[in-house]
Amino acid sequence: MQASAETSPLYRHLMQLKSRPAIFLGGHSLERLNANLYGWKAHRHQFADSDDWADHFFGHFHGFVAAQYGVRQKRDWHDVIAAQVGDPRAQLALFYKLLALFDAAAE
Repeated sequence: MQASAETSPLYRHLMQLKSRPAIFLGGHSLERLNANLYGWKAHRHQFADSDDWADHFFGHFHGFVAAQYGVRQKRDWHDVIAAQVGDPRAQLALFYKLLALFDAAAE
């Protein structure tokens, strides 16, 4: 993949959320992160941008997470992560761990 996480507005946004989830999301919640990302995706649908990394993330992150845990049925990435750990802070930590692996695999 040619897209770079460092130049991606979405990636920078996710790193801001990681640094202060209580402020940006209103708490340590994978569901709130997911809602935030759906909002980002909806905004991109109305106002197109040239963020190739975001295209890759929205197109492939679900499949990547499902493959990491051998999930074959239709479950969203946030449901797969939530099934791995129960604690909301641990779920966010796992999301960011998987995000790093996803980004490394894309290079």
